[in-house]
Amino acid sequence: MVHEQIEDDFDIRAGALESEIAEKYNEDWVKIFKRLAYEISVIGLPIKEACMIVGVEHEKLIMLMKSDPLIGRLIQTKDIEYKRTLLKAVSTKAKNDDKMSQWLLQARYPDEFNSRKGNSGGEGSGGDDLLGIAIEFIQKSGDSSPLVTERAGKVTMVKRTADENKGMMERISKLLT
Repeated sequence: MVHEQIEDDFDIRAGALESEIAEKYNEDWVKIFKRLAYEISVIGLPIKEACMIVGVEHEKLIMLMKSDPLIGRLIQTKDIEYKRTLLKAVSTKAKNDDKMSQWLLQARYPDEFNSRKGNSGGEGSGGDDLLGIAIEFIQKSGDSSPLVTERAGKVTMVKRTADENKGMMERISKLLT
């Protein structure tokens, strides 16, 4: 029941913004703002692309948003509304789907739950993660005679002769750029 009140409150505030705009602007502009709001909040278009669809110059809308905070709030609210709708759907599904839950936690809290970003919950492992990412990058981006190989899930450095080691630093530099 509390959740319904929170959702209604957001909808009420968004509706109040639209009412204020309807009082302040003529009917043509109100239609334009409604179409922009739809393209942004329902379809999910970025502002610039929504402007193209609606037939308003992006620069003109940006100037209007700067000169009238009400328009700026409307556009920002509609952008957040789109994100909110999708996050609500993903969060609802994640409650019953372990993989989705894991993905959502990794995306939302990378420092705590994503082993490739941050320290994945452990202290002092930041350098290890960077080394692991570098090794994985070299493995996947290497040429026909890789510097690092993966066998049975373990990373192995390939031993080379002194002649083969001469160009190794150049190859590593080339791979990393």
